[in-house]
Amino acid sequence: VAPLLYKNLLGADAVGMLPAASLRRLEAAYHHSVSRNKRLRNELGIVLSTLQEAGIEVILLKGAALLPLLYDDIGVRPMGDLDIMVRIEDVDRAEAALHRIGYRLSPLMPSFRPPEFQRQYGGAAEYAREVDSGQIIMLDLHWQLTHSEWIRRTVRLDITDLWETSRPWNSYGYRARILSSLYNLCHLTLHLLKHKFGPGHLRRLADVDRLLRVYAQELDTWETIALAKKARIAIALYTVLQ
Repeated sequence: VAPLLYKNLLGADAVGMLPAASLRRLEAAYHHSVSRNKRLRNELGIVLSTLQEAGIEVILLKGAALLPLLYDDIGVRPMGDLDIMVRIEDVDRAEAALHRIGYRLSPLMPSFRPPEFQRQYGGAAEYAREVDSGQIIMLDLHWQLTHSEWIRRTVRLDITDLWETSRPWNSYGYRARILSSLYNLCHLTLHLLKHKFGPGHLRRLADVDRLLRVYAQELDTWETIALAKKARIAIALYTVLQ
């Protein structure tokens, strides 16, 4: 959250309260985030254009969706990779389209799992592409909301309803879809659960905080409770909100 802290300190005219060395570190983190996020935003445009040409609808997940939705500065919410979701019946065509622009399965992906196994028991595949600058761009192609196996075996999220309640979104001039605010809240909850509130959890909690503030009128309390119980994430959601 260093970039967000830096911008908030600037906005509060409070940077003078910090030692110079600390301020330089925060400022450097912010400018690094701006540079990386712009590079990822440009790459997202290439990916979305490619999939759109193939007739594949895409839902943006995590930073790719949250940054334009919840933050007014491209640098305050660092992104590490791109996360997109397609319908399970479109995965093969999406993979072929990504392959055409240079994406290959990440070395981190288990090579012994055939595609049919991944479709049935997996939730996502990780891809990597080397861009002109020699940088590696990572992309997670999802067809389930989470690819954590133990979560998928205990949670009961209705993927059909998730798609039906998603909405069109024009992100930096690129057409895609985004989750409803309620499913976004569920996804952020599951992501915190997956990482066991480990490193990076403050950034994820900041996302939840922003989501609740920006979409306060849209997130109906009783609808949220009903979906959380139906999806079997009520305790996890309560913990995150608490």
